[in-house]
Amino acid sequence: MAASLLPLLLFSLFFLLNPPSTTANLHKVSNLLRSQLLSQPKPHRDTPPIRFFEVTKPIKVPKTKPCSSLVLQHDFGYTYGKPPVLAPYSPPAHCPSQNFSKIVLEWSATCKGRQFDRIFGVWLGGVELLRSCTAEPTATGIVWTVKKDVTRYYSLLMKEETLAVYLGNVVDKTYTGVYHVNVTFHFYPAAKNSEKLASGYGSWADLILPISRNLPLNDGLWFEIENSTDLEVKKFKIPRNAYRAVLEVYLSFHENDEFWYSNPPNDYISANNLTGTPGNGPFREVLVGLDGKLVGAVWPFTVIYTGGVNPLLWRPITGIGSFDLPSYNIEITPFLGKILDGKTHTFEFSVTNALNVWYIDANLHIWLDHKSTQTEGRLLGHGSGSSLSTSTLYMKGLNASFLTLSSRSISSTGWVKSSHGKMTTQSIQEFKYINLMVMGNDGDLQTVNQTIHFNDGVYTKFPYSFSYSINSSKLFPLYLYSDNVDRGNGTYLSLANVTLGFNEERSNSAGSSFSKTFLENLQTGQGSMIIKNNLVSSGLGSTQEVYNYGCPKFCYFRNVSSSNYTILYDTVSSSCRRRPQSQLDISHGKFYSIPARKVFLTSDLREDEKGNGWKEHKNAAVLTSLFAPLHTMSLSSPTSMCCCLGWSSSSSVQLGFLPARFFRVSSRPTKRFHFKCSSSVPDSDPLLVKAARGDPVTRPPAWMMRQAGRYMAVYRKLAEKYPSFRQRSETTDLIVEISLQPWEAFHPDGVIIFSDILTPLPAFGVPFDIEEVRGPVIHSPIRSEEGLKVLHPIDLKKLHFVGESLRILRQEVGGQAAVLGFVGAPWTIGTYIVEGGTTRTYTIIKSMCHTAPNVLRALLSHLTQAISEYIVFQVESGAHCIQIFDSWGGQLPPDMWECWSKPYIEEMVSVVRKRCPGTPIVLYINGNGGLLERMKGTGVDVIGLDWTVDMADGRKRLGSGISIQGNVDPAYLFSPLPALTDEIQRVVRCAGPRGHILNLGHGVLVGTPEEAVAHFFEVARNLNLSTLLEDNAVEEPKLAV
Repeated sequence: MAASLLPLLLFSLFFLLNPPSTTANLHKVSNLLRSQLLSQPKPHRDTPPIRFFEVTKPIKVPKTKPCSSLVLQHDFGYTYGKPPVLAPYSPPAHCPSQNFSKIVLEWSATCKGRQFDRIFGVWLGGVELLRSCTAEPTATGIVWTVKKDVTRYYSLLMKEETLAVYLGNVVDKTYTGVYHVNVTFHFYPAAKNSEKLASGYGSWADLILPISRNLPLNDGLWFEIENSTDLEVKKFKIPRNAYRAVLEVYLSFHENDEFWYSNPPNDYISANNLTGTPGNGPFREVLVGLDGKLVGAVWPFTVIYTGGVNPLLWRPITGIGSFDLPSYNIEITPFLGKILDGKTHTFEFSVTNALNVWYIDANLHIWLDHKSTQTEGRLLGHGSGSSLSTSTLYMKGLNASFLTLSSRSISSTGWVKSSHGKMTTQSIQEFKYINLMVMGNDGDLQTVNQTIHFNDGVYTKFPYSFSYSINSSKLFPLYLYSDNVDRGNGTYLSLANVTLGFNEERSNSAGSSFSKTFLENLQTGQGSMIIKNNLVSSGLGSTQEVYNYGCPKFCYFRNVSSSNYTILYDTVSSSCRRRPQSQLDISHGKFYSIPARKVFLTSDLREDEKGNGWKEHKNAAVLTSLFAPLHTMSLSSPTSMCCCLGWSSSSSVQLGFLPARFFRVSSRPTKRFHFKCSSSVPDSDPLLVKAARGDPVTRPPAWMMRQAGRYMAVYRKLAEKYPSFRQRSETTDLIVEISLQPWEAFHPDGVIIFSDILTPLPAFGVPFDIEEVRGPVIHSPIRSEEGLKVLHPIDLKKLHFVGESLRILRQEVGGQAAVLGFVGAPWTIGTYIVEGGTTRTYTIIKSMCHTAPNVLRALLSHLTQAISEYIVFQVESGAHCIQIFDSWGGQLPPDMWECWSKPYIEEMVSVVRKRCPGTPIVLYINGNGGLLERMKGTGVDVIGLDWTVDMADGRKRLGSGISIQGNVDPAYLFSPLPALTDEIQRVVRCAGPRGHILNLGHGVLVGTPEEAVAHFFEVARNLNLSTLLEDNAVEEPKLAV
């Protein structure tokens, strides 16, 4: 058990570390202090300061000379607990032109010495303009600049106000860094012939009210939320001629909630008698009320400050959002009818499950009707709903895994009558959240795999059919891995691995005009620290980031990487590189976040002589087998000092390397040969084919759905080089390379082709795109007889890459494994075509069963013919076995599945039986517990069971005359390895002596440790059915009870 390092004093000058006595290093990534523990040699006088930066797109400004005003110049020494620094502000009267099209706030700062990261805020007249975090300095000094487009505050910036800046810093003998700061505003006059930036719907507001605390204060102007019951309230009153209002919310999280996404459930803390471990689980949401009624929510992006996880990761590339924390808009317009009475009203802020401390404030942007003194409005409708659940998947002592799911929707509609006419506005917010947390190694190791979907839209209809809308779809993936490796003699290696993503698609429409923007921002980091005698003696941090932004008139792409303070490469271009990369798994369309790389090597590290970071020692010993088996796993997260002098710590992981052959993407000569469907020779068939037929075998064959994919480091490396999913799944060499990756690593008994169930659509007349956030998109859904006219017989020449890949795979694996092909069932493929992409409700296609049954039957019949030909094509190209995925069949009631899915599957099976009689067919439906007997009636050879079906019950219901596949819960791959072994053996025993293919009950989850996958297949290879079933003979009567 690794030592626990819990901080002794919050305001101690030295923040000494104390070895633990009873608990492991749980949750707070070692709770190591950061900058003060990294020894900093005396700098050379000629060493220039290091420039830190956050990767973001440049601000588009007109080609005019700006009028610049330096508003504040200040040295922030010991400022903690003191009032904000104030400065008078006036608009730039000296500027020849007062017609500005862009206004930019610039924060520039320098610092050297030793210091923590500090949160700070900039306010003008109580309105927050910028929330940010300082960079952590070095002995030689650092410099950084933040530029923010503040044009939306135009009306405020045209007035004389007071600028306030709060940066709580501590300076003493240990922490010597003083932040030297300049705050400047740049006003860009509009170019000639351009229109003056004017107020109006969709532009900047006429009035901005601060929803923050009032000066004087000895802190920032933000409200402090310290627990889950804390409610902060701000009174306000708006002019009676308002016709639109938007609340802009700023927030940041610190101390015990800085790493809220890694907080374990309270039951876990209580069961293990832990103290000093932040809890309340990993879910947080900010709730905003108006006069006591919920009007909006914020599910925050997981900003990691410049001292978080491992401070060496953020030098010089800082974490996404750390220099410019995002703000969040909530439409208040539907509620104007409630607050246009000239009376005082209140906004309320709270945080679900909060621990101390959250800093929250807001700005109320108000649009005024200058042609009237009073507007009127009415709230027409308002509703909200939410769900939150945490399931303990496994817990034994400090080793545990938890799954937390949550969702929320808020919808409001109201009208406002002004001189512009009667405008009806609807505001919608939708949220989805998933967090899979695994702890092991008695609390020393933890992984967090989290995804937040944050969608909101505003729709306003004006008189005369004019409309205005804003839609935003955000996706925030997060993966965090942390471990401590004991190296003896009071020394251990602290490892951390992080992947952070901020993706957004945004569209705006006004009348007939329409614009769309996208942002794909993905950051990965690997770091390590060697701790000896409770001090950080050395460390390494490496960071990679790909930033991709596009809009109709502007694109920006940057790919940058750093290590040890040094930029390794930095590619910038202005070309649009929108990636149609799928977030689907290769078989049946589920969205998952992208995990960070795993660690394979690391080495002893030491700081270089100039204090410019950590370099590899020339005699460093390479650590092998860095990751212990899964039963030695769990995660820790640090609390950065950013903001509130909270606890600090560090943890890290260095990216290692795999043999070069794992990155092979070569041009293979394709041997042209043809497999006859009826050429099966039973004695020479692979083990999987024999088991599918029900032949006697000594052990069940094993493979995994989604066994090639993002959980594998080699796949992620290849995906960086070839970022488009369709390129990877429609290029022969890449298909073969990816399909063979798990074969080379784990030697499963089945090698499934890397593809997608939608791949054949263009071959019979249905083009589609794959978008980063939305997934598959079919721009012309088929819902009528007219739509059916685009369909034509499948052109298999357009799928040549599938045939070529299967032939090569058949060569590569020889007779050592079965080559597997797969297709989607007609109902599932039809769902995509009718709905136009992925759906959560299936309302359109289900309604067509009643409103347009003839159209739907015609579509499904065509799909049946096309997919049947596609199956035969795969078999003739080399596939030993075919799996049919009826992914959305489980969303149908059993009687509807019997009518709308089963007949078409039966027809496909009949075609394949006639033309390829020796080819086993597997049918898998997710959520098939209510369909097992009906599935058996399709005539397939194998029924795939998902993990919600008890294997013994499934075998009993299906009988021994049909083979079965499955059904280990994919979450078991996050459990301790002995537990995984026991579950595999249980499933095999329950499946019986014949006709069983060992598999998961669903696909491999993103973030699954490769070590667990290797263990799964190793256990499978060592199974002996005779021995296993003999050992189970005494227990078999229990299964029948």
